[in-house]
Amino acid sequence: MNSSLVFKGLSSNLVSLKISYCGVSSAALDSLHNLTSLRSLDMRANELTKRIPKSFVNLCNLRDIDFSFNDFSNISLNDLLGGLLDCESHIGRSSLLEELDISQTNISGTIPNFIGQLTSMKRLLLYGNRIFGSIPQWIGRLSSLEELHLSDNLLDGSLPHSLGNLSKLEELTFSNNLLIGFVSEAHFAKLASLIYLTGKGNDLTLLSKLVNWVPPVPVAGLGLKFLEFRASLSMVVAITNASNREFRYIRNTCISSSMPVSFWKSFPNLMILDMSHNRIQGALLDIPATIMILDLSFNEFSGELPKLSNGSFMWMLDLSSNFFLGSVQRILCSNSVEKYSDRIVINVLNLGNNHLSGIIPECWDKWQELWYLNLENNRLSSEIPGTMGSLRQLRSLSMRGNKLSGRLPVSLMNLESLVVL
Repeated sequence: MNSSLVFKGLSSNLVSLKISYCGVSSAALDSLHNLTSLRSLDMRANELTKRIPKSFVNLCNLRDIDFSFNDFSNISLNDLLGGLLDCESHIGRSSLLEELDISQTNISGTIPNFIGQLTSMKRLLLYGNRIFGSIPQWIGRLSSLEELHLSDNLLDGSLPHSLGNLSKLEELTFSNNLLIGFVSEAHFAKLASLIYLTGKGNDLTLLSKLVNWVPPVPVAGLGLKFLEFRASLSMVVAITNASNREFRYIRNTCISSSMPVSFWKSFPNLMILDMSHNRIQGALLDIPATIMILDLSFNEFSGELPKLSNGSFMWMLDLSSNFFLGSVQRILCSNSVEKYSDRIVINVLNLGNNHLSGIIPECWDKWQELWYLNLENNRLSSEIPGTMGSLRQLRSLSMRGNKLSGRLPVSLMNLESLVVL
């Protein structure tokens, strides 16, 4: 059916119009007029390409607009919204707008200043476009804002300090832009509601001017999962310690400092920690018993391997691609790990690509739950211990790039689940 005919039959009393994924073109919107009662307009994923016709001027009662997943590559953001938000009455009725979604439309231009007048705005989604210029300082005046998504654009300059005034903001994303400069405590000043923050793909450095600064921002777990600022480890600890989550994902943040003595004490309930792909240096302290999954691979840890604390109940331990020295016996022959029927419950153990040396000890009869073992590219010597044949759950075993010698133990034939050798 011709969409223009459908629009012509719409009543002026219509409150909500949702026509998404219907192939509606810009030409069809010419018949949209006199919809003075419309509060919600959802036309995402259609074939809109042009600016909004002047028949939209009467739509000043709109609370939410969704034009996402259309193709506005030939117009600017200001052209698209200017006629819509410039209501004839000029009494600020456009400030009733609470949600605006123009994501994934390939639209360009700078962020229009009149958006700063929409003080009732709760959700502003502009990600996945070609929007350039800086993030305006007036963004801090949108005091009702709960979600701000600016990722995957061409925004440059620094993050405005006024972002720190958005006390109701729960989600903030600005990944994959051209942002530079520093992020400090001023940016987090009043963000007490923030639970999700992603800023990867920029050139931002996390820097505090205050000693022992602890922000009021619970951005741990989800919040720092993809945060890719260049930061010190103490700074990241301060931010993540603002909440009491059991999970920490702080990978690929360019952290280059050592692990402070107080690190584990900062997270007494921590169960899962991923701090891989950083440049964390120095010794690794003993691993607390609460940790179940630990990934510290691709860092610059040195010294001996850590000990597992008494009562440890770990499932996965990845310390690969560091500079650990000495014997593997500290971990392999530990009596600290919880066992089921005298079996250690770790499933994944990766110590590859370090500088570990000495023999591989005969402690494998306690590791019968292990299904992945990587000891490759170290300096391990002597023979392969016969007790490795007791690892009946083992599916992947890598010991290449060492100085092993002697005969392969016949007991390896017991590894019936083995897929990779």
